[in-house]
Amino acid sequence: HYSLDTQTDMGAQFIFTLGYQGSVSRHTYFHYDANAAASVQGIPLNPQVPSVNFFGNGGHGNYNAMLAGLKHQFTRQFMMDAELTWAKSMDTSSAPYSEQDYPYNPSLSYGRSDYNIGRQFKIFGMWQPVIFHSSHSWAEKIVGGWSLSGIFNMHTGFPWNPVFNSDKGSLYCDTC
Repeated sequence: HYSLDTQTDMGAQFIFTLGYQGSVSRHTYFHYDANAAASVQGIPLNPQVPSVNFFGNGGHGNYNAMLAGLKHQFTRQFMMDAELTWAKSMDTSSAPYSEQDYPYNPSLSYGRSDYNIGRQFKIFGMWQPVIFHSSHSWAEKIVGGWSLSGIFNMHTGFPWNPVFNSDKGSLYCDTC
């Protein structure tokens, strides 16, 4: 994991934040049928063994994101914050419970992650009322100290995985 973050006070109670966040993953697990990998390599298969479930660790992935935010303190009791994330997540297999499409070469499966959210926008505000203005007042300590907030999220959505179903089953292994 790696990250970089900077903040600047723009005056008039505005704070601007710009950051970068990323990660690299190696040796991630993926599920595949070893018969399919053997079939592509020309290795003869045993007809008595229709499938050989295997979990390999040859996968890899990465995540990169730009994070931008703007915060404004309107009064002593109300603040608003807006955040934008512009990101991309890529890997060879997002889920260990789905079978690998290209077990003979995991790099052929390299693409956007199943959980990739390219753009995300979030805005929220918080109101913390001061009912009794004396900070040492027993009434403020009993009645005050609560807040009211709301969050609005919007994102580009989750991608889909194209799947081709064949009457034959596997396109490269008759017994898989």
